[in-house]
Amino acid sequence: MPIRYKLGLIAGGLSSIILFMFVVTWYTTTAQKTDGLLINLAGRQRMLSQKMSKEILMFSVAPGKNDSGATDVKNTMQVFEITLMALLNSGKAPMSLNLSEVMANCPKAEEPAHTQLLKVQDLWTAFSQRMDQVISGTGDDEKNLEFINQNNLALLKEMNTAVGMLQKISEKKIQNLLLFQTICLVAGILLMILSVIQIYGIVKQLMEAAANAVEMSKGDLTKRFRSENKNGKNRNEMEFLGHNLNIFATSLQDSIRQISTQANSLNDSSTDMTRVAQELTAESKISDGKTRSVAQNAEQMSEDMNAVAAAMEELTTNTRQIADSTTRMNTTIKEISQGTEKAGQISEKAVAKVDSASSRVDDLGNAAQKIGLVSETIN
Repeated sequence: MPIRYKLGLIAGGLSSIILFMFVVTWYTTTAQKTDGLLINLAGRQRMLSQKMSKEILMFSVAPGKNDSGATDVKNTMQVFEITLMALLNSGKAPMSLNLSEVMANCPKAEEPAHTQLLKVQDLWTAFSQRMDQVISGTGDDEKNLEFINQNNLALLKEMNTAVGMLQKISEKKIQNLLLFQTICLVAGILLMILSVIQIYGIVKQLMEAAANAVEMSKGDLTKRFRSENKNGKNRNEMEFLGHNLNIFATSLQDSIRQISTQANSLNDSSTDMTRVAQELTAESKISDGKTRSVAQNAEQMSEDMNAVAAAMEELTTNTRQIADSTTRMNTTIKEISQGTEKAGQISEKAVAKVDSASSRVDDLGNAAQKIGLVSETIN
């Protein structure tokens, strides 16, 4: 299982234990307040049973059976009745003997106290009837008082039993709380032990990995990190880290091996290059002599090039003069061409005039012939 899941379960378990302990403690504390109210009310019932027995006896022997004594007895009986019904069925119960003062919410009593209170109710039904008869004076007071005197301790005893049961119920809740807290404490201790073991394992693996890393930094690339899970399935974080670090170490070792091989090859190559460098040194000496010869020849060639440059400069000057002459010749040719065009135009005009003169000469010839004929005729 991944470490994060283990630590998450441990943290979740501890949190759940703390939460459950808080909830159960809060519930038990609240229940203790309720149980305390029930025990106080039930304990007061014991006192009320004796109080109203005393009051009914005082009422029976009081001269004239005054109304104030009857009122006290009825008030006590009413407080007892209301409280008993609240204990049996839940409801409002008076917190004092004055019914007009504060009333408390009284929950229903739990078993087996509830069953015991039903016995108290049965006894109270007969007991209260006898008291009502004494107050109203409708029955045999002597028998009623004898019944009250004989059963008032029974009522006290039954009510005391109910109080004891309520106390045991409350004590049982405390015992359950202590048991639950003990179980949660043991579970919490076990979870803490598991967490310490888990953390110790993680720290141990980290320290081993650090030690291996130090050895690797010193040059020992044969060190490997812990990776117990070989198949790669369900591998936790530390095993996954160790596996990847082993891959890195193997790759680094292969790279160092290749570098070493290449270094040896480079060493051989450097030896060959040294030899070649020596040969190049010898050749460079020979080349130095040839270079000097070439330098002398280059110097002579430079002088020749200077002479050629002078000749080229003179040739350039002559070429410029020829270009100027050519320019002037082109200008003259253009003038001659223009003159030729004008001469052509004049020639064309002359030819036209010659043609016209020739036509006129022909006309003159014809006229001369005619004149000759006329002259011949005249002759």
